[in-house]
Amino acid sequence: MIQLNSLLNIVDITGIKLVLCIKILGPSYKKFAKIGDIIVVSIKKRDKNVKFLKKLHVNKRYLKGSIHRVLVVRTRFRFLRSKAIFVTFGENAGVIVNKKKSPVSNRIKGPILFELAERNPSIGLLSQYIL
Repeated sequence: MIQLNSLLNIVDITGIKLVLCIKILGPSYKKFAKIGDIIVVSIKKRDKNVKFLKKLHVNKRYLKGSIHRVLVVRTRFRFLRSKAIFVTFGENAGVIVNKKKSPVSNRIKGPILFELAERNPSIGLLSQYIL
């Protein structure tokens, strides 16, 4: 579960490495974000060695401290798949999305859950592995 001030890794190829959760979108009583929820984050660390950033002129868009929306793809908290099957990941990770919930980049690194790929087909098409 992701809560305020949680750190997340970004697993798409936008060049961002680490973000900080500053708001969980949804009802006002919502305290935690689970897999498939959208949160608002601030960029803390980015990769300066990504080659395609210079070509696409997106260097200015993803500066340190800028605010973006992220779809939570993986959490360290267990996810109940069926009555007795739990799925856990080793990290908290997300994908940068726009207001229409479609991803900004064209590739997602690492596995995502089958349930998330069913709910968001655009995320499922871009991922390498579906569990």
